[in-house]
Amino acid sequence: MKRAAALILSVLLAPLLGGCALFPSALRGVERLALVQALGVDRAEDGVLLSMVTAADSSRGEGPVRLTGRGATIAAAAEDAAAHAQAERIFCAHTGYLLVGGESAREDVEALLRWVCRSRELRMDVPLLIVRGASAEEALLQSGGERVGAAELLDAIASAAPARLGFELPSVARIAGRLENGGCALAAAIVCTPSSVQEGEERPLTLAPAGLAVLRDGKLLAFLDEEESVGTDLLCGARGVHEITVTDRAGQRVTLQTAPGGTDLRVIPGADGEGGAIELTIRLTASVAELDGEGALSDAAYADELAALLERELLRRASAVLRLQQTLDADFLCLRERSGLDGAGDLPVRLGAAVRVSHANDVRDG
Repeated sequence: MKRAAALILSVLLAPLLGGCALFPSALRGVERLALVQALGVDRAEDGVLLSMVTAADSSRGEGPVRLTGRGATIAAAAEDAAAHAQAERIFCAHTGYLLVGGESAREDVEALLRWVCRSRELRMDVPLLIVRGASAEEALLQSGGERVGAAELLDAIASAAPARLGFELPSVARIAGRLENGGCALAAAIVCTPSSVQEGEERPLTLAPAGLAVLRDGKLLAFLDEEESVGTDLLCGARGVHEITVTDRAGQRVTLQTAPGGTDLRVIPGADGEGGAIELTIRLTASVAELDGEGALSDAAYADELAALLERELLRRASAVLRLQQTLDADFLCLRERSGLDGAGDLPVRLGAAVRVSHANDVRDG
């Protein structure tokens, strides 16, 4: 009786649970589902253009399925896309990425965030990416080829993000929470660029990381390029792995690779006992990845020279990001939250760096 009661309860609760339906519509098997891996949203004259793409099925030799739908709302566009699917049921519970075209993001991102929050299928931990200089439709439907599509390209970008940015691609939940609490958030940015691999007579587009997007009050405010993204990581934790090139006194180019480090934040009290300034200290260890000439870290003076050059470059990049935050009037570095001071955005910031060049990737240095 207990097993029978449990089975009946499972059947009754199945329609209420997220994820796969117990019985797909029209009794179709799982193999007939279009498992959407990425969704893209663009604003159109008649409302919303919704783009969808699945992953390629190498076991069957089938390429990605690419779909579009139009409607007055996102939900209506999704229904339109489902109506045009060929003998497939669209299934979005496994969607791994949400894309918004750059121009559309400047008008509104918050509507998409609200739609995801209300959705019974989409997860809140899905990364949100802003397409820089193109539409989400172009990024999803025109990138990749017959064997590799946008889903696989986005997987590669996501897997490299922690090392490149110092954190995983920001999710819908993280972005929505930042906008709600501080009015400002960071999202990942990507670009469409010609692929180096040519298929037939055409050279398809590929997707590549393009820094970060600053969102304020639910809209795209500005983009941070790759160098500014490095500066942002340095100020927010220095957890990424970055290659930075400096020029030593002999005029030789030296590429230094940083290891994950840390950023210390300290509030310096003012004369009246209140916060007078914020002190940020970047702590890093680096190694020599490439040296165009002679030089060895066994020479302590040369190692100290490289450390000083790297510190100067780190402070330059971090200072540029701080000035940009002040210009945009957007606390995307979360200084107010991290310092616990409401007026942290108006306090001066003192920057410091502590760098140690530990070794070189060169057998000559032992």
